Amino acid sequence: MDRVWRLYAGVSALLVALAIAIGFVLVLSGAVRTDRLADAIVVLREGAGPRPAPVPAEPGGLEEAERRQAADALSKREEELRRLDVRVAARQAQVEADRLRVAEAAARLKADREKFDLVSRETDADLAVNVPILSKMDGASVVAVLKGWDDATFVRYLRALKPSKAAEAIDALQNDPKYEAEFRRLPPGAPRGARTRMELLMEEFRKAPQG
Repeated sequence: MDRVWRLYAGVSALLVALAIAIGFVLVLSGAVRTDRLADAIVVLREGAGPRPAPVPAEPGGLEEAERRQAADALSKREEELRRLDVRVAARQAQVEADRLRVAEAAARLKADREKFDLVSRETDADLAVNVPILSKMDGASVVAVLKGWDDATFVRYLRALKPSKAAEAIDALQNDPKYEAEFRRLPPGAPRGARTRMELLMEEFRKAPQG
C-alpha cells in the first residue's frame, strides 16, 4: 500500500511539473493568460472546487467618497459665488451713490453759474448807470459810496472807473484818516492772523477779472 501511495505521489508531482512547463510555454507564446495559468495550477495542486467569491465593496467606499468630495467642492463654489454677488451688489450701490452725488454737484454748479450770470448781468447794468456818476466824484466820495458793498463788487467798480479815478479811490483807502478804522485797522477781538479789509480788497484787486 505504501508503494502504491508513493507511486501515486510521484505521478502527481510529475503531472504538475509537466502542466507547469506546458503552461509556461503557452504563456510565452501568448496562447494562455497568466491568470488562467495560475487558476490551473491551483486546481492541479488542490483539486477542482468552488473559488471564493469576491469580497463586495463596502458601502460608502471610494465611489461614495468621490460623491462627497464633489458635493463639498460644489458647496464651496456656491458660497464663493454668493460672496461675489454680495461684493458686486455693494459695488453697484457705491457706484450709484457716487453717480447721484456727481449729478447733485453738477446741478448745484449749474445753479450757481446761472445765479452768477444773473448777478453779473445785473451788475453790468448797474455799472452802466453808476460808473458815469462815480466818475464825477473824488476818490474819498467813491469809497464812501462803495464801502457798503461786498469786496468783489467794490473792486468791480474800481476796475470799471477810469484808471485815474480808481487811483484816487485807492489813495483814499490807504491814506484818508476817516477810513483808517474801517479799512486799515482790525476790530477789537479779531482772531490771530486776521487781515484788514484793505488787505482783502487789494487781494481781490490782484485777481484776474471774471467775465
